[in-house]
Amino acid sequence: MEFRFTDAEGREAGTAGARGLVKTRQLSLRTEQGRQLLLTRPGLLHAEWHLKETDPEERPAPESFGRVTVSTIDSWIGLQQYVVEMDPRLDASERRTVVASVVCLHLLRRPPGGIATPA
Repeated sequence: MEFRFTDAEGREAGTAGARGLVKTRQLSLRTEQGRQLLLTRPGLLHAEWHLKETDPEERPAPESFGRVTVSTIDSWIGLQQYVVEMDPRLDASERRTVVASVVCLHLLRRPPGGIATPA
């Protein structure tokens, strides 16, 4: 699954992609400047993803640039809240890519018309 983000002029401003059977465990990001980031969580039952820079082989660096935490606000209607915390060293376009990727993460976890996957 791959998502492409475009700016107002239609130019590519970043991408997000998920591979494998469990697509909600890892999301590979590429910013407008070509910086490669990875949103990953340790297991299916964890409600927190960590944002790290990666090398070309997608091995995450030890240093974290942020995290995304999800919590259920109303389980009856499936309302969830995503909290995105980012390191101030990320520039504005990188921050936009990360926020857009959280929307993608939500779509992967709760596809339109589909059944919700576990947090």
